[in-house]
Amino acid sequence: MGQILNLLLSPAYVVSKNPNNRREAVKNRGEIYPYLRILLVLDPEATLSLFAELFEKDKDGGMWEVGGDSGVVESTDVVGDIRKIFKDGSLPGTSGDLFLDFVADLIVKDLVSVDDAVLIEEVLMRLKADNPDKLVPVLSSLPMESYNRAKAFKAVEGHNRAELILHKAVQPVDGASFQEVIRCYLVDRDDGFRRGLFEYVEDTFGGNDTDEMWGIVMGVLPDLVSCDVGKTVGLVRELFMEHYGEVIGALKRKGVPGKILYTFLRYIFCGRGDAGEGRMEGGGGGGGGGGGGGGIRERTCVSI
Repeated sequence: MGQILNLLLSPAYVVSKNPNNRREAVKNRGEIYPYLRILLVLDPEATLSLFAELFEKDKDGGMWEVGGDSGVVESTDVVGDIRKIFKDGSLPGTSGDLFLDFVADLIVKDLVSVDDAVLIEEVLMRLKADNPDKLVPVLSSLPMESYNRAKAFKAVEGHNRAELILHKAVQPVDGASFQEVIRCYLVDRDDGFRRGLFEYVEDTFGGNDTDEMWGIVMGVLPDLVSCDVGKTVGLVRELFMEHYGEVIGALKRKGVPGKILYTFLRYIFCGRGDAGEGRMEGGGGGGGGGGGGGGIRERTCVSI
């Protein structure tokens, strides 16, 4: 296998040492990576599938240890070599998309480390156009330093969960990224996914209790109550136990409907809520699984 790979990855045509068998390096033989190019011209999809299998088999290393002077070829270099052929425009136009899909699969499977920011941007743009569900797995598999953050944002713009990953990657957390993460959670259509916001706010705000963060959380409290009143109660108890007055004031200023506000206060002072299965349904109090001991605690109501 090593000899075959050594030949395929040869950047130039190997002229025979036999004078009777020599051929000039013309046409395909004169191009860079002539042997690999022939396979890609004949069937780019099958060729990339073959290399994908080789990457899979090389999980433990050793597959790219080719002979001759090449020594050990890094998997990243193999991807780069293949890319050079696709970039020179000699292959059919749609084959470039096949290559970007190939790279995306390798990234998700952790079979290659890609640190080419331009290539990553191309992969993200390709996925957003034709396979947006794969954006999150790809971004989740990439270290932040491997891509240009501004260009990555532009490439995935409009894809909520992909933007969420990019905002979460910002360290140390600042007010802008904190607010954007909250926004990404709140606009998501999936109720279960949206509830992930509560854990994020508790973990992040708990270690960054600044005036800016305080103002952001207070500003979104009405949205949190509408998302899940029980979890909001738990969050308030955890982060703002000595600031109930400010919390109630923030809810009033934002025009939270009286019925929802009453339910929230009842949960706060009667000990309900905390583990949070108290999503508001049409302004009702603590639906969505609040009964039957689903994490809702009851205790004697205090006087207020």
